[in-house]
Amino acid sequence: MIFDACSIINLLIVDEDDFILGRLRKLDIRICQKVYSEVKENIRSKYSDDTFDSQLGELSKYTNIYNDFIRESENEITRCYEDNLLKCYSYGKKNGEFYSVLCCSLLSRSKKVKVFFYTDDYKAKNDFAIFFAQHQIGYIEDTADFLLFLAANDNSFQKIDLVRFMDNLRSNYNSDFMKLLNAMRKHYDSLSPKDKKVKDLVFDLIGALSKRDIESANKIKLKIYEKNNKDINQILKTYESVFQAQFSYLDKIDHLIRHFSKHDFFSIE
Repeated sequence: MIFDACSIINLLIVDEDDFILGRLRKLDIRICQKVYSEVKENIRSKYSDDTFDSQLGELSKYTNIYNDFIRESENEITRCYEDNLLKCYSYGKKNGEFYSVLCCSLLSRSKKVKVFFYTDDYKAKNDFAIFFAQHQIGYIEDTADFLLFLAANDNSFQKIDLVRFMDNLRSNYNSDFMKLLNAMRKHYDSLSPKDKKVKDLVFDLIGALSKRDIESANKIKLKIYEKNNKDINQILKTYESVFQAQFSYLDKIDHLIRHFSKHDFFSIE
């Protein structure tokens, strides 16, 4: 199992009592150093709670963050693999998603297995879905899928726990969405007439977000970045998770909450 930064952050946020963290010890989890660095940077820019530092420290003890395979896969031995991946799939950014997919590919070929890659970045998921299928690398799933996996394979993970964590996951996305929308409204009112181009773009972004049109919102976000308004750009960066998600994901979480509020997991016991 390989995790992207957004899924790790979501797991840390929804895991209020380290219930999930304790169960990760039993799994073969690998996290690229690049992803681990992104988690530390993003979670500290958004949350001031020291709890996350201790959770990350605990996570690093029993996940393969610093093992040779992952460390080397980001350095000397895989530069040729990086080139091959870029040739097979034209993905230009060498970010956490890129190295995660690279590690999935290396693990799949070296271990002759299919690998699970967990990410809540639906753009990255869509970008790499065809590559994973065509080259039989494995499967790309999200945090909700991982919570289902834990619940289905751990007898101490009760249905009430699953519904609670799913509800926390939904609340986190809804909270970030409203914070971003309110921040954009506030800055729209504060922009002067001389900032008309930026103000018009912010107005368009508010409209797209209000309609829950993430595709349009992402396009407008990129145009706003080009205007180099430091304050607005920082807000957009802080709530990047809103732009990464799709509202179909929230619908999926809602469905799972309703379903498992009424039904039990399949069991052979």
